[in-house]
Formats: sequence, structure tokens, C-alpha cells
Amino acid sequence: MRGICPEGWHVPHSDEFKTLIEFVGGADVAGKHLKAKTGWKKVNGNVDPNGLDTYGFSVLPSGKPDYGGGKYVWAQIGAYDGEFTSQRYFMEFHSDRESVELDDDEHYLSMVIRCVKDLKAIPYSKDPVPACNENGVDNCEYGELVDERDGKKYKTVAIDKQIWMAENLNYNSNYRDENSGDSIVNSWCVAYGVGCTFGRYYSWSAVMDSSGMASGKPSGCGMNAPCLEEGRVQGICPVGWHLPDTTEINELINYIHYVGKKYASGQALKIYSRSNISWRESPEDAVDAYGFGAMPMGKGQLDSLGKLKNDGFSTIVHSCSNCSDFKGGEALFWSHWHDSETRPYVFSLLEKRHSLVSYKSDAYNVSTVRCIKDSE
Repeated sequence: MRGICPEGWHVPHSDEFKTLIEFVGGADVAGKHLKAKTGWKKVNGNVDPNGLDTYGFSVLPSGKPDYGGGKYVWAQIGAYDGEFTSQRYFMEFHSDRESVELDDDEHYLSMVIRCVKDLKAIPYSKDPVPACNENGVDNCEYGELVDERDGKKYKTVAIDKQIWMAENLNYNSNYRDENSGDSIVNSWCVAYGVGCTFGRYYSWSAVMDSSGMASGKPSGCGMNAPCLEEGRVQGICPVGWHLPDTTEINELINYIHYVGKKYASGQALKIYSRSNISWRESPEDAVDAYGFGAMPMGKGQLDSLGKLKNDGFSTIVHSCSNCSDFKGGEALFWSHWHDSETRPYVFSLLEKRHSLVSYKSDAYNVSTVRCIKDSE
């Protein structure tokens, strides 16, 4: 995420902090190697407050302004954690410690920022590039995906250099266990008068194809199982397609923000209504400017036994009494990226929120899937 940083640079992601800390020798010694050689105030007579500045990173004590000072003994450098919450993420240094800590706190508290240079240039256009679907004219570049597993066809759409499914995945991943003979249910349809018309909801283990039934490549990921998949993950997607990661999601956001410039990413990716389901907001907030067509299908949740809870998909409600129309407030899609081995990330569009966001989800949730085509 570029945020406040100059063109060609971005606000660091928490993962980049972790990479930096690991490179300099781990959290126990990172403070010593990254702090500046001068400028730190001694608060413990046995510990030299200054660092070695081994790599020229030169962290100086910026203090904790919102806590009344600490000007010469504290430093907090902020990061983006990819999570839409009330928290901020930061790397913290202290004068009497050789270590460094990663932590979070209330988002309204101030902190300093160190920008990171983009390894891959963020797209930028001096003049706005018009969206492909505006003013009643749809010039988006659509295609068709045929899933060889069941013959289902999906509309696809090209957005900059990416090709996305323009519909939610609708592959039936339920199967019968060959050893036990039990029926394994890991995908669901909703009622709402549409059934599976707008795709299925999947558990985390189904999305990562833990059994290998969908892709022939079992991942072993699940609600309580470690998930150590790295790189591109096909998961439940058709051959030649894969689950999006946070880098690809950020590329989509950056293109809409810095090349299109007219719409916020959330506003541009939502379609206001389809069939009997619509967003709980005005049509101006869901313009489908790039043909992505995100609908407010919400999410469900599993119980401790992996069964779908009876309250179902509470984010979709009747729009009026005694009618068959429904309104929703969230579109939620699985990403393959995960944190601490068992906490998957999702990317989400919320009512009255103009940006596409990603955050840590609960592996007990069930959500929809949008696959992205493998690049060359």
C-alpha cells in the first residue's frame, strides 16, 4: 500500500518487518543492529542505550507522543498489516533493550513511518485512465473460463494485467471419504431464492483443497491444522487459475486508485444489484466500473464440529416484509495468504466503505471464492 509514501515507495507491510528482523539476526538482537549509534538516553546503568547501526538503518528515539514523551528512550515505526481493524501495527525499540518487538495498538495514535521501495513498480498515470464500464457503456474485456472438472462456465474480466473471475466459484467440493465412507460437506449454497446461482460458500480447508480432491494436490490445511503452503496456490480453483494472494489484491487496488483515479476500489468493484440481491447503500457507491461484479453475499460460520451453524448467513437480510428481495452489507473472498499458520486472510468489500480491504479471518468462517488466472 503506497499510502503517504512517495511514488515508487510504499508503507511497509508487517511481513516486511518480519523479513528485516530475521535478516539482521532475529528479534532478540534486531534492536542492537538497527538503532543509531548516538541519540539514545541511558535508563539502565548496565545497558548501552545506543545501537551498532550495522546496516545503516539508524533508528532514532522518536518517543511516544500520545503517552506523554519518552523522547529519548522509545521509537515506534508503523506498518500496514493488511487488516481492517481499529489497530495500528508497529516495530518498537527501547533504549535499554537490544531486542525489538512487533505489536499493535489503537489506530488513532501517532507514529513515524519508514517507506520501503517497491520491488515491482506500482502503476501510476498522470492523467486518469477511464474505467471500462461507465455511463451505461461497458467496454470491459470479458472472456470465458470453462472448468474442466464439471463443465461449468464463468465470465472473466481483464483488469490491467490481471484476469479475474467475474463470478463467484461454483464448484461442488463435497465428497465421500474413501476410507470411512463418510460424506464430507465443505461447501454450501444459500436459499434466498437463488440457491447456487451466485456461487458457493467454502470452508478454509476446502479452499486450500486440504484433501486434494479438487486439484490432486492436498495441502493439509484446515481449521486447526498448520498451513505451510508457499508461493502460488491453486487450491480449489480450476487448472491454470489460483487463489489470489495479498500482493495481487494490492495490485488491483493500486491500479484502480493510481491509474483510474476516479473511483475508490470498493466503489469500483461492487455491482449494486443482481436478481433479487442488492447492496444496502446507494447505487453511486457500487458502480461496477471494471466488470468485477462483487455482490453482497456475506459469510457463514461453522461450529466446532465443522457443521454450518443454523443462523446461516446473517449479513444478508430481507429488504422488506413479505417480499423476496434481499439486501447485504459485505462481499467476502478467501485469499490463500495466512498468518501464524492457521489464520487465513480474506479480502472484503463492506457497505459504506469505499476501499477494498483485507484482514485476518477465522478459519471457522465460510466465504466465497474469486480465482485469478496464472500469469506467464
